[in-house]
Amino acid sequence: MGAWDASVFGNDTAADWAGDLIDAGSVDSIVELLSQVAETPEDDVLDADLACEALAAAEVVAAAAGSPVEADEYNAEALAWGSKHPELGTKENRVLAVLAAERVRAPGSELLEHWRGIDPEPGEWDEAIDDLVERLS
Repeated sequence: MGAWDASVFGNDTAADWAGDLIDAGSVDSIVELLSQVAETPEDDVLDADLACEALAAAEVVAAAAGSPVEADEYNAEALAWGSKHPELGTKENRVLAVLAAERVRAPGSELLEHWRGIDPEPGEWDEAIDDLVERLS
């Protein structure tokens, strides 16, 4: 995973996922991805790429619910896609997105291990997820 900042879309995997969403994504594919991550047991390893994609999907749900993160060159098109699909922003999908985000930062997450390898203490990455969860709640 090539990362250039601690934001949800600040890595190659999330950027690639966002491009695929724009090209051929669906509400069902986002819900399926979030479900897969949310249902991954903590005693199973959660792949870092899957975790990056799930966080990006959760941001799209937040955008669909009318609570997007600030747009930038990496996320603007995906957020716009989300805002065009308000049916994705249901309470049920927001709860699912929070569960997925919480699973990403739980033990057994390769993405969590990556960020703890950079900074053992919670930092900017954790703040980005806290902000996401707050906007989804």
